[in-house]
Amino acid sequence: MLLIVGGIFGYWLWYVTSAPSQYNSPGMDINNMMPEALNRWGCDQLKARFGDGLAPFGCTAEDYQSWK
Repeated sequence: MLLIVGGIFGYWLWYVTSAPSQYNSPGMDINNMMPEALNRWGCDQLKARFGDGLAPFGCTAEDYQSWK
C-alpha cells in the first residue's frame, strides 16, 4: 500500500514540476484530489511554467479557464 501511495505522489510531483504539458489527464486528476495546500503548490508550479495558457482541471478559477 505504501508503494502505491509513493508512486502516486511521485507521479504527481513529476507532473507539477516536469511534465511537458499541463494537460496530462492522470496528473490533473491527482492534483485535483490533493489536499488544498498541496493542490495550491502544484497549481503555482504549473502556472509558473504554463501561465500563458488556459489552466488545467484542478487549477481553474470559477470561470473554468483562468488560473486560481
